[in-house]
Amino acid sequence: MLTRSRRLYRSSPRNTHTGWNAPSLRTTQSGYAPARALTNDPQNLRREDETSFEHMTRVIRDNTFEARDADDRIFGGDNKTSKAKALNEVRNLDQRIAMFAHPEQMRNSARLAKFYHSPDGKMFTNEQLSGKLLAWLMFSETQRCETFLPQLAKFADRYKEDLVVVGISFCDGEHMETTRHYGFSHLTHRNGASFVKRDIGYFPTAVNPLPKLMVAWGDTGEIIDFAGVTSVLTRPDTCFDEWVEGRPGSFWWDLPWAWAKLWE
Repeated sequence: MLTRSRRLYRSSPRNTHTGWNAPSLRTTQSGYAPARALTNDPQNLRREDETSFEHMTRVIRDNTFEARDADDRIFGGDNKTSKAKALNEVRNLDQRIAMFAHPEQMRNSARLAKFYHSPDGKMFTNEQLSGKLLAWLMFSETQRCETFLPQLAKFADRYKEDLVVVGISFCDGEHMETTRHYGFSHLTHRNGASFVKRDIGYFPTAVNPLPKLMVAWGDTGEIIDFAGVTSVLTRPDTCFDEWVEGRPGSFWWDLPWAWAKLWE
């Protein structure tokens, strides 16, 4: 006789009109287990044609012997024809999901940013970022952010002609007064901050907390340095020159020193 602590699982399919058909129990060595894990339930099995040898052969054949363009990279070309085809497909897609179709074309982290708020209250667009470096500053109300923002403001003031710091709030509200107080620009969620967060792919964690600073080209929006906080705190005299050359401004072994400065 089964005790109440043991749950019963039926292995037969359920009929929506008459209830369970041909009920039965299945057991394992450790006790009773869900029937779906023991039966060939179609809902838990992939389609056979998607895992068959013929399907794999077809995919390999199509990708290996596909016709190449004359300017393809395999022939040493610039791949303009392939890029033009990809861009044409992107134009017909929803801008919120286009990034998943052609990652090579979607490296621009600022492509969905509409308008920025400058420190003096004026609005500007991505065109004003041409020829400059763009620094995405993701901040919140933590003590680490309060420690880092004044140091970043001092650093950014040295390169204010060539560096634009844009704040993105991870607080409950926009907190635009915080970025304006330190002389930074701001991107609101209504004007595209939500899409920028998604495209950058950053999510605060215990090992990668706020603040977060990512440096990108103003022309293309492509990220140069994902560890801008570490670069500013540990190598403030050389990191900007490294960014201009398209290289990260710090090394992985600088991270402990940056953390120590944020917690001191």
